[in-house]
Amino acid sequence: RQYASLWQSCTSVGGNEFSCRSIMDFAWGKATAALLIIGFIILIICFLLSFVALCTPRISLLRVIGGLLIFAVILQVIALVIYPSMYTNDLATGTENYLYSWTYGFGWGSTIIMFGCAIF
Repeated sequence: RQYASLWQSCTSVGGNEFSCRSIMDFAWGKATAALLIIGFIILIICFLLSFVALCTPRISLLRVIGGLLIFAVILQVIALVIYPSMYTNDLATGTENYLYSWTYGFGWGSTIIMFGCAIF
């Protein structure tokens, strides 16, 4: 059995023992983490800008926030597509049963919610 998170991949070596390997050893792992972190930073900036937008009557600031959120969504979708494709290509070879951790689903959920916020 094998499972992975954004930072490491673990393989069962018998019983309840796992052998773990860092995904940051691969260029695609670093790229995936960087894209997700940049998207998160953009999300925080948009959150702070939304407070400013609530206090001012300028509608143009809302368009800036929407554009930044769309950019963050694009970055996160790229990262969430690269991660499983490269993971199965490089780390899950010869393994019939491997699981992504809850964080992968959380990443897709947050990306979908961020897309909804960008539209509205």
